Amino acid sequence: MNQLVIALFRTRQDTALAVSALWERHFDKKDVSLLALDKRQLSIVCRDTGLKEPVSRHGTSGLFGEIRDLTSSLTLRDQVTWASGPAAAKLGGAEVGGKSDGLIVSLVGIGVPEGDAENYEKLLIQGHFMVIVECSKERSIEAQHVLEAHRCVETRKEKRVST
Repeated sequence: MNQLVIALFRTRQDTALAVSALWERHFDKKDVSLLALDKRQLSIVCRDTGLKEPVSRHGTSGLFGEIRDLTSSLTLRDQVTWASGPAAAKLGGAEVGGKSDGLIVSLVGIGVPEGDAENYEKLLIQGHFMVIVECSKERSIEAQHVLEAHRCVETRKEKRVST
């Protein structure tokens, strides 16, 4: 069974360096996801590391999707998540900090204990960036060491829930 290694970083620079270090250790892009509340900053990390542009569930394709993305990043920036990578479908666009427990429920749904999910939400609201690596148990130790070597605020390994 795969595990999730989750780390949070204060800056986009530390996030980008950590993700680049994962590439150097031959982790696959299909196993790495990023999550943040600031689309512009997350877009820079994605560009610097070769990951796809972040998305939220609020966006669709075409002109209306672009307008919706723009208004989300301007007016709802601190209320919805932006994500890149395989977790984008489940975590992108999740609401944070309000009456809705959107992000917390989504994180619990992928195997994160509720208490940890609540803490991650608080850190994201403070402007941190989340890196999620899904990998084998054997590689999870390596992923954790790589992320911890790049000034992460917090790191955790969780068993992956099959979906």
